[in-house]
Amino acid sequence: MHKRVVIILGALVVALLAVTAAAARSTADEVLIGWSGDKSGPTVASQAPALAGLRTYFKMVNDAGGVNGHKINMVEKDDAYNVAKELEIVKGFVNDDKVDLVTGIGNSSGFASILPVLNAGKTPALVNQGTLKTNTWPFQPYMFQGNCNYGDQADVALAYGA
Repeated sequence: MHKRVVIILGALVVALLAVTAAAARSTADEVLIGWSGDKSGPTVASQAPALAGLRTYFKMVNDAGGVNGHKINMVEKDDAYNVAKELEIVKGFVNDDKVDLVTGIGNSSGFASILPVLNAGKTPALVNQGTLKTNTWPFQPYMFQGNCNYGDQADVALAYGA
């Protein structure tokens, strides 16, 4: 049940960001979202359901006419849970593909390397599965987290158990 809630909330946040991106690109025919995640590595079992949820949600949005008439196009790239590959993919999304949003990013170890790329390109990213505090602290203007970090999770767990 908890995983479903996280996936649904993540999809809704992505949709909200996509609406913002579409409004900013009113002359574009599509909202382009880049997904970098594990499709063939050790964490595919946890990342595949989130990807399936995004695909399903974007299909529903597109079938209903898109976002302000703009279809959502998600480009999926497999980083195989490899930090160097993730960085290469994110650089391509930001510099070559000029995506409106980067999502996926299920490898917490890669955050330090991709943050400068996102900030330089002023490209927003939604992290659904990474849970490092450095994602958002200090404040990162282009990084949005779909769940709370481990420290916050521990605070909640301790408060619940008290």
